[in-house]
Amino acid sequence: EWRRVLSKHYNESAGDDGKDCDRKDCDFIFEQLDFRGVGVISVNEFVIAVEAAAPVRSLEDLRRRWLATGFASMTQAIRKMDDNGATTGQRLPFDEFARLLTSVNINDYGEQVALFGLICSDPDGTTSVGELASAVATVSPALLLEDVRDRLLRKYNGNLEKAFFDFDMNRCGRINRQEF
Repeated sequence: EWRRVLSKHYNESAGDDGKDCDRKDCDFIFEQLDFRGVGVISVNEFVIAVEAAAPVRSLEDLRRRWLATGFASMTQAIRKMDDNGATTGQRLPFDEFARLLTSVNINDYGEQVALFGLICSDPDGTTSVGELASAVATVSPALLLEDVRDRLLRKYNGNLEKAFFDFDMNRCGRINRQEF
């Protein structure tokens, strides 16, 4: 049934040329959408997979890709690229920078070139992970706040109200700087 539906939608969106999406293509597309490999696709999986497939040509696209591929925050992706701060300021030529981008789901050469071009302003043709982090910060909420949000969501199983009341030591419904 899903093959018939996928084939119908696939052909309608591409302009029906009379050809059905063949079984091999349907299976391949389904496997990409079912990234947990459980045989069904949830709404979230569908949205995530489709968003992750969009090309990365801007910092906004990069942020979207990182979120769609499972990074809870931009800081988390930067830390993975940067080996937790080991190479933040190190000057990197394109090939080294591209290798690090591959570690955070930017595998396409064209996407790597586009991102390098956006942030490399050095005449020597190098950039750094720190410069990427600064650039990403311009299109993201405060990176530290985004990271704190992720930690709170994990610690409190998504219940930010409970997190608030744990900070509110005197239970007055407000958090002052000392409590925070």
